[in-house]
Amino acid sequence: MSREWVADVVRAEELAGYCVFIGGSIARGWSNPGSDVDAYVLGAPRDATVVVKATGDRPMVDIHAISDDKLEKLFDKVSWDVAKGGDFIDSVPIREWLLLERIAHALVVTGEPRLREVQERLDRSAHRFMTIQEHFTYADSFAEDCLGQLAVGDVDSAVISAQESFLRTVDGLLAGRRCFSRNPKWRARALRDAKPVELDYERYWEVQTMADLPALGARRWVHRTVTDTRAVMAEVDLYA
Repeated sequence: MSREWVADVVRAEELAGYCVFIGGSIARGWSNPGSDVDAYVLGAPRDATVVVKATGDRPMVDIHAISDDKLEKLFDKVSWDVAKGGDFIDSVPIREWLLLERIAHALVVTGEPRLREVQERLDRSAHRFMTIQEHFTYADSFAEDCLGQLAVGDVDSAVISAQESFLRTVDGLLAGRRCFSRNPKWRARALRDAKPVELDYERYWEVQTMADLPALGARRWVHRTVTDTRAVMAEVDLYA
């Protein structure tokens, strides 16, 4: 099916820019029949979010219009100067991380050359480095928490913290593979797509579902999970 109708919807809202692309599950081949269309406009005349209701022949469209000024400010937040400063954890709101993720995995509608320029700029930025570091910082914190919880006998909390540590590490690993995915509901799909050599899917799924917890017991499960977490982190190249 042609994607040109998406550009027509954008033009009807007077939000046309130099590039229109689809982001989210549709762009990544993960959609289902109930998925909405997330349309992004770069170089829009103003920043806006507009919901265009579904009609009989097309789904609902969420239009996210991004002006040049907004995009420049976002790139400033993921510059190497900011990254080298070191104090950037939690400095970028989740909505802005998601916008960068969707630029990286965009399905172009119009303006492909300009979109490629923006994607190349994103790849040269500190986006990948900062994403990995943020995930790994949280993973380290959860790992330390879980061992402390285990030491005082708070075993249930330790199990939860160990799992959180592992899953944030998976998110960082995916970012290292330039397979950006911050929404937990898509973690499994992203891992199947990325196929990282550092972690096989079966091991990930064991931790995600805690499938091996009953057999190992909580304490052994926590120690094994933290060990695997740190092993995966050690294999990720921050500057690749």
